[in-house]
Amino acid sequence: MYNSLPEVIRSNAERYPDQVVFFYKKLGKWQPVTWREFLETVKYIAAGLLFLGFKEGEIGTIFSYNRPEWFYFDFAFQWIKGISTPIYMNSTGEQAAYIIRHTESRFLFVDTRERWLKLKPFVRETSLEKVFVPERWESSPLLMSVDKLIARGRTHWKEYRDRVENLMKSILPDDLYTVVYTSGTTGTPKGVMLTHYNTLYVLETSSKLAPLYPEDTGLSYLPLAHVAQRMADYAALYNRVPGYFAESLEKFPDNLREVKPSIIVAVPRILEKIYSRIHMAVDEAPPFAQRVFRWAERTAVEMYRAKIYKRKVPPGLKIRWNLANRIVFKKIKENLGGNLRLILCGGAPLSRHVGEFFYGIGIPVLEIYGLTEVSAPITYGLEDSVRYGTVNKVFPGGEVKIAEDGEILYRGPNLFIGYYKNSAATSEAIDKDGWFHTGDLGMIDEDGYLVITGRKKDLIVTSGGKNIAPAPIEEEIKKLPIISQAVVVGNNRKYLVALITIDDMELEELKQKMGVNEGNREELFRKLGIYEMVERHIKSVNEKLASYETIKKFDILPEDFSIERGEITPTLKVKRNVVEEKFRDIIDSLYD
Repeated sequence: MYNSLPEVIRSNAERYPDQVVFFYKKLGKWQPVTWREFLETVKYIAAGLLFLGFKEGEIGTIFSYNRPEWFYFDFAFQWIKGISTPIYMNSTGEQAAYIIRHTESRFLFVDTRERWLKLKPFVRETSLEKVFVPERWESSPLLMSVDKLIARGRTHWKEYRDRVENLMKSILPDDLYTVVYTSGTTGTPKGVMLTHYNTLYVLETSSKLAPLYPEDTGLSYLPLAHVAQRMADYAALYNRVPGYFAESLEKFPDNLREVKPSIIVAVPRILEKIYSRIHMAVDEAPPFAQRVFRWAERTAVEMYRAKIYKRKVPPGLKIRWNLANRIVFKKIKENLGGNLRLILCGGAPLSRHVGEFFYGIGIPVLEIYGLTEVSAPITYGLEDSVRYGTVNKVFPGGEVKIAEDGEILYRGPNLFIGYYKNSAATSEAIDKDGWFHTGDLGMIDEDGYLVITGRKKDLIVTSGGKNIAPAPIEEEIKKLPIISQAVVVGNNRKYLVALITIDDMELEELKQKMGVNEGNREELFRKLGIYEMVERHIKSVNEKLASYETIKKFDILPEDFSIERGEITPTLKVKRNVVEEKFRDIIDSLYD
């Protein structure tokens, strides 16, 4: 095993200097970056940082969407024994400033003028000395272009070369390399401290479990501040898999069809929306086409179950699947680029049927359960044994046990070393025996698969004494594409109610489709029949639930939740306590 993540970069660059590391789009064309160019840029930035006074052990911050500079600064900070801290690209200026203050960061990379303007009013509250930008948007001694920093490093390379190399060689596996701030659904974000060993263990072990190959390609589109995408991109670097940086989240579908990756990371919401849109298109097709699709869908699920549970595919099923692939599955796969062989999925529960469908059409979804505190994985799905409805088996080397109250506990080599400047929170999270308390509730089935049943802190106890985990119900509600968020409420109440928000993009599509453009948001909901649509959907969800779990009433909020208003985190997780307090009057009205 390598001693550090920068050692991976140096090794690959020395052995494969002319191979492409990644592509980024510039002036409408995909531009390649080779390992030689990658290593050279990282070293010059590292030298430039030393020239500006960067010190061993200090923290540098990155406030940016995915792009080459994200990794240039990430590895440059690490290379000179610094610590790299990402800030979610959709954080408010105040949220970004909190992380910069808490880490006492003096050096920051920010990628757009928009993000800089969000942060600028709070800069005086921080210790920032230099903000590196792709281009100088204004005259300020605080701003320095990335090109100028690289030029500074190149000019002073002879002076700093030995120091740059010696610092990198002196990194030990147990050295801290990043502090990743959790999204903070219930309070102030906590900085998760991860070591080189934590992550290298995950990279080496996962590479054996699900091998990646140089002929694979990836598409990086989920924010790199999220540990799942960061670890996936690190795995690509580790295995020399060329990747593409998506232009933006909005352009992800276009980029997917354009670059045709073989592997991507996804959250369940994306896969469930794709699945729902397929069904919406089928529902508008002629009756014969609808029957063909439903036959093909049954064939896909049957194929998955034959492979995973029976370990044998009957000849007749193979013939049916090949026919279904030619007339149905192939079109779906082409719309997803046509080359996907694996999807890594995590962040929330994945619908069992959606997982079986994608696997059955020939795109296995490998579901992973984990947290930032474990460098991503507690469990890991494998292509030949993935079971939807569970989050699969424990990551090799790790241990899971279920506490008396149902909480999932974990310990293993990928476990973080604590929360930055927060020993009290560390002691609360990791007990004296080294078990990390995840805050999730679950059970282990008879075959050793872990099943998540809810969040401990979100558990609803009705006035009738029923314990209900709201997350699975909320996930079922959100399967309707027009719904953005659902918050189930009912603690100490007689029954459950739900607050619903509407997805802006889906609303725009529906407006165009129905030719309705006038009126405020609530009038649009009425004209478009959204209340009736949601009501029908919740009725269908209720049919799958026990009587005490059903949603008796709901209300649609006039606006979607917002990061700026503090209703959701930068990772789009709902701050339940904020929402319940802010919309207390609406909730109370649902119980009148």
